[in-house]
Amino acid sequence: KEAEEVMNELVEDILVCGHTHIPYAKYYGEKLLVNAGSVGKPKTNKPDANYVIIEISDSNVEVEIIEVSYDFEKMAKEIEENEILPNDFARLIRQGSSK
Repeated sequence: KEAEEVMNELVEDILVCGHTHIPYAKYYGEKLLVNAGSVGKPKTNKPDANYVIIEISDSNVEVEIIEVSYDFEKMAKEIEENEILPNDFARLIRQGSSK
């Protein structure tokens, strides 16, 4: 509902955002909302990083969601060794999450 309200007020044709860590593309009428995903702490139930490629031509917009494997275990161990970051972040890096 909030996304729909934002898109109704948007002057531009395409809005690219993040924050939810869930990659997607969705049209609201003629306007396109794209969430770029997450390089760390994904919410796709997989530890892979993800990002989007947007190709714009005169008559078409294509959004491709890319998943990339990386050494998430190294990142998780560094989080566990850090005195400031919560260890739960390491679990989220290893597993991904749906929340």
